[in-house]
Amino acid sequence: MNDVSENTALADLPGPIGNAAVRSVYQTWAATRLTLRNLILRKRTLLMILLSCVPVVAAVALRYWLPIGTGRPEAHQFFSGLFISLYVYFVIVLTAIFYGASLIADERSDRTIALLLARPVAREILVIGKFLAYAAGACVMLLASLAVTYSILSGMDGDASAFRRAVPFWRHARVVVLGVTAYGAVFTFFGATFKRPVVAGFLYCFVWESILPYLPIFLKKLTLMHYIHSVTPHWKAKEVLLAFAAEPTPPGQAVWTLLGICVAFLALTAIALRTKEYKFEKEL
Repeated sequence: MNDVSENTALADLPGPIGNAAVRSVYQTWAATRLTLRNLILRKRTLLMILLSCVPVVAAVALRYWLPIGTGRPEAHQFFSGLFISLYVYFVIVLTAIFYGASLIADERSDRTIALLLARPVAREILVIGKFLAYAAGACVMLLASLAVTYSILSGMDGDASAFRRAVPFWRHARVVVLGVTAYGAVFTFFGATFKRPVVAGFLYCFVWESILPYLPIFLKKLTLMHYIHSVTPHWKAKEVLLAFAAEPTPPGQAVWTLLGICVAFLALTAIALRTKEYKFEKEL
């Protein structure tokens, strides 16, 4: 929400609304709608769309350009490898960094954060509304990419039903949604806290989480990727020199942990907006 008139719209209610719950729902919807519109109009959206097309291009290349032979993997094997290497480690993480970190950081860089927070709207509503816009946009984009990739590979070996039994779509879609929401909540907090949240996001993902195989077992559970791995179908830890072997968390527990992390970091973001002082002057 970078336009002052858009910020004031958050407080414009259609007549007297006495019910606080209805008022909160209306204001949350206003924040979601305006944030989603601004996310769509951002130039980075085109970059994220191109990023989500990378797995689709890889699937097309395998099905139509890679000759059938002994070196060509089966469709379900290729899809599982593609999902882990591109979606889990690459597309989901980068989408969350560039979208999630920008929710609050863009307001700061455009110096509209003070006007936004001056509106008579609870900080929690602003955070929830913005986050819902991000989650909806990112999930629709990545799930569409996943569905296209899945459909391209499902008929590659001529037995679509066997492919669907080997790699159920909904289980992979669940990983995308959980990854987008959990990482997005963390980076939303980064955007409200750090001066350069994108840099902080890259350091977290590609420094801290990249050394996950070498961490002691109890430290593995301090990373989001451990729980993403736990709900990823057909994921197996690779044997790495000096790595600590650890069993994944049960999928049900991993799902609730990721949802809990999401709620916790959204609450921390609301607290940061309440306690941190923002000014119009450009930050030094």
